[in-house]
Parts: sequence; C-alpha cells; structure tokens
Amino acid sequence: LVLFDLNGTLTCHTSVRRSTGITTLRPGAAKALLRLRAAGRLRLGIFSSATWRTVNEAVGMLTSAAREAGLPEGEQLFDVVLNRDQCQICPGLNGKAWDSNKPLAPLEPYTGVPLERTILVDDDEHKSVPAEREQLLRCPLWDGREEDPVSEWLVDAVLSRTLGEMLPGARAKAIKPSKLSGASDGVQQQDDVAMAG
Repeated sequence: LVLFDLNGTLTCHTSVRRSTGITTLRPGAAKALLRLRAAGRLRLGIFSSATWRTVNEAVGMLTSAAREAGLPEGEQLFDVVLNRDQCQICPGLNGKAWDSNKPLAPLEPYTGVPLERTILVDDDEHKSVPAEREQLLRCPLWDGREEDPVSEWLVDAVLSRTLGEMLPGARAKAIKPSKLSGASDGVQQQDDVAMAG
C-alpha cells in the first residue's frame, strides 16, 4: 500500500481564508498515479493532514485528471483515503500549534495491510512517526510552480522501493528541492532517495 500526502506532494493548496483555498495539481501527478496502478500489485491511497473537505476536493481533481488520462469510468484511483481525523495531533512538532504526524501501524485493521508493506510518500519528514521512518519515501516539496520534473522520478522511486522494477543497475534518485526551480543549465542536481533505511 502506497499512501501519498497531498499538499506539497501531489498538490499545492494555498489557503485564502480559514475555510477556503485554492488547490492545484502537481504537473504529471495523475499520469504518474496511473502508471503505478498499471504496474499491478500496488494499492494506492491518500494520507493527508488536511480536513476532509480539502482532501475530497483534491481527490476529485486527481480522479478527474486521471480519467482524462485514461482511468476507466467507474474505477477508483485510490483504495484508501485518509484525512486529518486519522492523524496524530502533535502541537509544536514543527513549530505550529496544529502540527500532526501520520502513524501507519494503527491503520492495519482499516487497510488490511501490515506496516512493513505500507509506504508513506510525503515531502515532510516530521509527518512520519520516528519509529516508522523506514516506511517513508520523502518526495521533494512542490510549491505550485509550473516547472516540475518530479512526477516521473516519483514513479521510478516508488516502483524501485516496492517492486524493484527499475532498469538493472539503476538507482532511484531524488531531485533536491532547492534545484527544482532555478537550474539555468537545464541539468537538475540529484541525490540519493531521501528516506531512512
């Protein structure tokens, strides 16, 4: 089971007022999710610390984009959708009163998938429970800019981590967030996948 964060990972959500905001899809995110579904043997889900309203809006947008890219009518893009209600509230964890993290072990009765077969894809390391850091695949933050090369990397990184289906000798690489928007020579600096384990 691969659980994706939303804001900063698959989407960018900019709050306008306390109860509203603007959600934008990361370029290529829907197609990347379809590629992962097509690989087979993977269940995809969402685990966001946002409210159910924000999560439902983003899931609807991702599903619509996936339908345009070939997701058959009637098929669900995600097997599991989790929101702030399933998070552990940890005031001050990252300097804010509303901080939270995302424990994976308690989800097994709900998802039917044990911890060791669950991966959290998130742009924030603090969202992963320290004891579960081996289950974290850290994705470079997306801040809403149009140019973003991460979606294809994300497919390879997830497949490498779960199914080992990258080309022989290839290693999953993570593009450093500082290089996502400003490399003038067109070459993105890369580093090893930013995850524990």
